Amino acid sequence: MHSCGPLQALRPLVHALRWTKSPAEMQALRECAAADIEGFHSAIRASVPGALEYQVCHQHEHTVKMLGACRLAYPSVVGSGPGALIVHYAAMDRAMQSGDVLLMDAGCERRGYVSDITRTWPVGEGGFTNAQADVYEAVLEAHTTCLKAARPGVSLQDLHRLSVDVLSECLVNLGVGGGMSKTEMMRGGYQRYYPHSVGHWLGENHGPLPL
Repeated sequence: MHSCGPLQALRPLVHALRWTKSPAEMQALRECAAADIEGFHSAIRASVPGALEYQVCHQHEHTVKMLGACRLAYPSVVGSGPGALIVHYAAMDRAMQSGDVLLMDAGCERRGYVSDITRTWPVGEGGFTNAQADVYEAVLEAHTTCLKAARPGVSLQDLHRLSVDVLSECLVNLGVGGGMSKTEMMRGGYQRYYPHSVGHWLGENHGPLPL
């Protein structure tokens, strides 16, 4: 009997294959993301004072399904006011008020591939308050910096560390953290305000593909 060598776990090998997408897969992901974007546009239009959070959620779902999505990629998160501060907020039963910030994390599945988008926007016609705009601009700076740094050879961990560096400096500049220095903020102080990763893998499902 010939030896076939030591047995290896199949899952890591399959995950490694899934990291690289074919041109057809990339097109499927783009089309899925395009449907999700239109769903967000519909949700933004529905975000008026007095509307309920779940109505915004349903508007997004209706739009993506009319554009070919068969289902949502995961349970949507739509939180306004204090609900926007709760990770994976699920109640979605609050009536939105003018001056609220609405956070929406939603994706859809279309032709076997999924999307995942998170955005925040002000409810009503007044726009962001100064304080809300300061936080929004800090997150946008981290977003833009990471996009510019994303290129072949850069890992997701590299991008996360970069986001921590940018956001730690922004938090210090905003006076958050009781006088922490940037070094102290980067050593863990930021986690109270940024308790998750900058991103994860995406493809046939939503979530991380472990090494």
